[in-house]
This record gives sequence, structure tokens and C-alpha cells, in this order.
Amino acid sequence: ELVGGSIAILLEEEKQQNALELHSKLFENNEKGKGIWDVVDKFKNRKKVMVDTLPITWFNGETRLVTFVDDVTLEINAEEDLKRSEKKYRTMMETLDIPLFIVDKAGRIEYANEAFKDQFGNGKGELCYQKIFGRNDPCDLCKGIEEFLPGEKYEQEYYSEVTNRIYHVIMAVIEYEKGEMRKMVVMRDLTDIIKARQRAEESDRLKTTFLANMSHEVRTPLNAILGFSSILNDELLSAKEKNRFIDLIHQSGIQLLNIIDDIVDVARIEQGNLRVSMMSVEIQPLLNEVIDVMKLELSSGSKPGLELIIQNHLPPGYHFYSDPLRLKQVLMNLLGNGIKFTKKGKVELEVFGDQDELIFNVLDTGMGIAADKLEVIFERFRQVDETSTRVVGGNGLGLFISKRLVEQMGGEISVSSVPNEGSTFRIVLKTKGATEREWRLNSRF
Repeated sequence: ELVGGSIAILLEEEKQQNALELHSKLFENNEKGKGIWDVVDKFKNRKKVMVDTLPITWFNGETRLVTFVDDVTLEINAEEDLKRSEKKYRTMMETLDIPLFIVDKAGRIEYANEAFKDQFGNGKGELCYQKIFGRNDPCDLCKGIEEFLPGEKYEQEYYSEVTNRIYHVIMAVIEYEKGEMRKMVVMRDLTDIIKARQRAEESDRLKTTFLANMSHEVRTPLNAILGFSSILNDELLSAKEKNRFIDLIHQSGIQLLNIIDDIVDVARIEQGNLRVSMMSVEIQPLLNEVIDVMKLELSSGSKPGLELIIQNHLPPGYHFYSDPLRLKQVLMNLLGNGIKFTKKGKVELEVFGDQDELIFNVLDTGMGIAADKLEVIFERFRQVDETSTRVVGGNGLGLFISKRLVEQMGGEISVSSVPNEGSTFRIVLKTKGATEREWRLNSRF
């Protein structure tokens, strides 16, 4: 069908003139040429053909051009599909938010995505186990490529000395270039997940310990209330004995109420519903109320060698801005702990301040706190002695609640201690800022 016609009929109209000029140039210069042409077959299908043209001498002595045409449509389309696929996957690897890299047989990094570079730097050409994990020896995944099965993935957890993080490493053998096998590695940072799991496990353990302790803490006052109330029915008891038992029942009721109050406060803290009512407070009456209550703790005479001291270095009539009920709760908790953990010596409340800060120090000469416990004692359910054989009771909530209350009042609480010498808890409340007008009106500094 083409015999006697022009080669231009194979081409789309806008390309015909260019093809004719190129063909004429080859003919005139007696040159050969080769290239890819976009053509249209007789069924109007678009094709890509490899055109290889060379000049020959025809039997009559004239020059002719012989053109070999090879349909390469499928090959070129496949190659273009491969390029698009490579571009798509490379884009996916680049936008992946976790480190990904590709290494050769020796473990040298040939490619790394942006997430990898953000954590470890470029790394191209460096040994992966040195760059990533800070190791001098290859890891288990650094075996030869031939030792792994293509299509299979291999997983392992590694600790990186470079980042101080733990990674879940997934490796697979891929064909990086035609006929060239490489190892592709994806790294997922597990550090925060592992820490969260450990915290959850620790929280579960502490909750179990807390429930066991709480069962004991609740049973003790309940048993006292039930037991002594039953004894009161004995008609042979003297009035003095009855009054003593009534007093014990009253003390046990207060102890039980304090336990319930602690549990309610913890629930409010966890729900974000813990509130404080800030108002102008005169310091001396507040301290008097605290000390009067704490003296009752020593009224039984069980610790004759223990002295309760108050040192108020503030001027008479000193006012500040706070929640008096919550502040008394905190101070009584700290003083109560001091009395509980001190056999002899002193428990002292010291108060001083200036126009910027009001400071409460609660000191004792008791058993002290180990350095590794100084932070955890402010966590819920935590205690200095968490063993089942501890000699001092408690539910492990007091300091946790105290810390949150002090923070709600805009202050800070800290502790310093020397084992077997004693402890000092310090509360620092700000007296300026939002409360500056109260300060000026009520303070006699």
C-alpha cells in the first residue's frame, strides 16, 4: 500500500514536513540515520518505530535509501511505565516519614530518604552499621545478599548508640537496577512506644500495690471502728474506758475520711477537675490551725522524744493570696509525714518570704529519703518504701496530691534529703503578678 507513495503518510500532519526534510538531507549527503519515529498505522493506531536508514547503490547505479523499520511500541511503553513507576516509588520513599535506605553488598549506603538524612545525615557511601548504630562490626542483617531470599522480609530490633534510640528494622532484598540486587532497609523508632509500654506496666504494678495497700489502710480504721463500737456495749466498762474507746473510734473515723478524701482528690486530678479558691489569707491564724491539728498527732505520747516547732519569720498581720484550705492540707500532709517518719528529734515548720516569694520549709530529723526516690515520691501510688514489709503505713497519694495542689496555686514544691539525717520539703508561692494589689493592700512589709 505504501509503494509509490510518500513516507509522510506514516506520520501525523504536523510532523510530515520535518520528516521529509530529514529524509532529503540524508539522501543528498549520502548519510545514514537512526531514530525513533511516532507513526500511525493503517488502522490509525499510534506506534513507535525504530527507523534505521542507510544509503545503497541501486542496480541502475542510482543512490537509494533503504530503511529498516522495527515496531518498538511495547518496549518503549514498558520503559516509560518503568520510569513512571520508579519515579512514583522514589517519591513515596522520599515522603515516607520514617528512615529508609538502600545498601550494596558491602553494606555501603547508596540511597537514603529525607527522614534518614534528618536523623543521621547524608550517609551516602558510608557503612550502614557504623553510620546508624555506631558499631564497628556488621550486624545480623549485613550478611551477603545471596544469603537472603528475594521477596522475604527480615525484622529485628536494634539499639543505636548514635541517637540513643531503639529501632524496629525491616530489611528486604530488591532489584535496585536491572540485574543488580540491593538491600532496602526501613527503620521504625520504637523508643517512645517501649517507654510508654514500660510506664503502663509500671502503672499497673503500682496500681496493684496501691490496691493491696489501700485494702490494709481502709481495713485498719474500719476494724477499729467496728471493734471498739462493739466493746462499748459492755456494761462493765468504766466511764474512763468508754471515753477512751470513743476517742479511738473518732480518730479512726478521721483516718478513714482522710483516705477517702485522698482518693477523691486523685480522681479530680486525673479528670482535670481539681480546683483551688484563691483569696487573701493572714499567715499567723493559718499556721496556728495547722500546728494545733498536728499537736494532736503527738498527744498520745507515743513519741516523747519528738518536738514540733514553728518558726514564723514574717511580720504580724502578714497577708498573701492563696487557697487557705488547700494550703493547710498540704502543710499538714508534709508535717504528718515528718512525724510519721521521725522517731526522735524535731519536725519544724519554717516560714519566711519577701515581696516576690513566700517560702514554707518543713524539716525533720527522720529516716531521710534515698537519692533515687526524691523524684518518684511525688508520683501517685509511690512511696519511699514500696516493699510489703514496710514499717510505716500510707497510701502513696499524699505527696502526689500536695504537688498538684501547690502547682494549682501557682507555686512549686521540692525536696532535699540525707538518708538517716532527715528531709526538707520546700514550698515556694509567688506573691507578685496577679496578686500584687492584694500584697500592697494587706501586707505590712
